[in-house]
Amino acid sequence: MEIISGVHKVDGVKSANIYMVMSGPDMVLIDTGMRGSSKKIGSYLKGLGKNLADIKYIFITHPDLDYVGSAAEMKKLTGAKLIIHIGDVPVLAGN
Repeated sequence: MEIISGVHKVDGVKSANIYMVMSGPDMVLIDTGMRGSSKKIGSYLKGLGKNLADIKYIFITHPDLDYVGSAAEMKKLTGAKLIIHIGDVPVLAGN
């Protein structure tokens, strides 16, 4: 659902709010949802005429599982740069 021009809340992802920000050809994914959310994100993008490879950056707002569960998978599928606060890196890395 487009909230304001260029900012979308990805519908159908359980337990987390995931957003897409579009600025020209570049897209930013904000949070990734639980493991397996990449299919819903990809489906949403397809409806916009986009695909996962269009995502250039993935921002993680905090390291709760419902926000980072698909981070590794989304990074692999998109090739996007993953951005997270340095203090949250150990949690994301499983330490």
